Amino acid sequence: MTPDDQPYRFRQRTLALAEEVGSVRAACRIMNIHHSTFYRWKAQAERSGLEMLRPSERRRPRLPNATTPFVEQRVVAFALGHPGFGPARIAAELARPSGRLRVLGRVPRHPPRSAVPDDG
Repeated sequence: MTPDDQPYRFRQRTLALAEEVGSVRAACRIMNIHHSTFYRWKAQAERSGLEMLRPSERRRPRLPNATTPFVEQRVVAFALGHPGFGPARIAAELARPSGRLRVLGRVPRHPPRSAVPDDG
């Protein structure tokens, strides 16, 4: 049984129970769902078949503020290199102007002029 089968079977049982009982609200009370959810599932099943009751696949969420793995590795290395520092001290060291350069290394924002080819 795949993880998608469980919600799919639950939704099928809910639709079948509503027909058996004869009351949508009673079936929803038994299955512990809201009646509007039942009607949404029922509309999906009538419109596109029972396969639409399967949960749809979702893409992995993109976290725009996530720390890059490179920075994370460097911070962890710094923390392991200074086992006596707590999280507040590590944050303070990294916030210092010299702390960032010491931990992350010197990454040039602009290439030196000697690296840029001369057009003239």
